[in-house]
Amino acid sequence: MDLSNLENMEYSGRGIVIGMTPNGTPFVNYTLTGRSPSSQARTLEWTEDGISTSPTDKKTLETGNKALLVYDAIKFLENGLVISNGAQTNLVAQTFQNFDGSGYTLKNILKESFRNPYMIEDIDVTAHEPDSPIFTPRITGILKNNLFAFGICRRDENGETSRVYSNGTLKPGQAHFVSTYKGGNESPIVLPFDLNSALEMTISENDIGKLNSAFTNAIVCDRDKHFFVASTTVGLNNNKFSSYNIINRGDL
Repeated sequence: MDLSNLENMEYSGRGIVIGMTPNGTPFVNYTLTGRSPSSQARTLEWTEDGISTSPTDKKTLETGNKALLVYDAIKFLENGLVISNGAQTNLVAQTFQNFDGSGYTLKNILKESFRNPYMIEDIDVTAHEPDSPIFTPRITGILKNNLFAFGICRRDENGETSRVYSNGTLKPGQAHFVSTYKGGNESPIVLPFDLNSALEMTISENDIGKLNSAFTNAIVCDRDKHFFVASTTVGLNNNKFSSYNIINRGDL
C-alpha cells in the first residue's frame, strides 16, 4: 500500500480518492481535516442515500460558515455516486440523473453541472468557496462502473473561478487523489499548483474497513498534533452501494 501522497501532507484540507481494490471493487474515500474549532466540530454520518457532515457542537459550528461546513459529501445514485467537499454534491447528482445514458461522459456531466451559477444559501456552489483569504477550491468526483471524473473549481490570479476537469478508467490496485490544499500548515494555506491531474496511490487492501483505517492512519501518522476530523470509504458492486466504513475524530 502506498498512500505517501497523503501521508506527506501535514494538512490536506479535504481529500477525495477514487480507486479500485486489487480484487476489482470500485471505491471512493473522503477525508475531512480541519484547523479551526468550527471545522473540527463535525462528524461524517450515514444517511439513507449517502454520507453527510454533521455538527458535534452547534454553537462552535456557528462561529464558522454553516453553509460551507454542513453538506452531503457522498450521494448514492442508481448508477454510481457523486462525492465532493460541499453543497455542489446535490447539484452534480441531479445533473447526473438528468444526463446519464444520454451519451454524456462523466466529465461532460461535471461541465454541465458547473456551466451556470447555482446559488444555495446565497453561495454560488459552481465557484470557489468565499472563505477569504483562502478561497478553498471545490473538488468533486463521479464514479460509475470503472469510470471516474474529477472537477475542480478554484480562484485564479484575477479573482475569478477557473474550472478544470479530468477523467479516466480505474484499474485494480490503483487510486487517484485530489485535495483542496497542497499539504503544508502555512497561514494562509497554499493551494495545489497543478489541478489538472490527480496524485496516484497504490492500493493493496480489499477490505473497505481496513482501507478506511489506512487512509485515517495516513493523516494521523505519528504526529503529536494532527488535524484529522473524519474519513469514510465506500465500496460499490455493480454500481450500487455495497459497503462503507466511517471513522470520526472521537473514534481514535
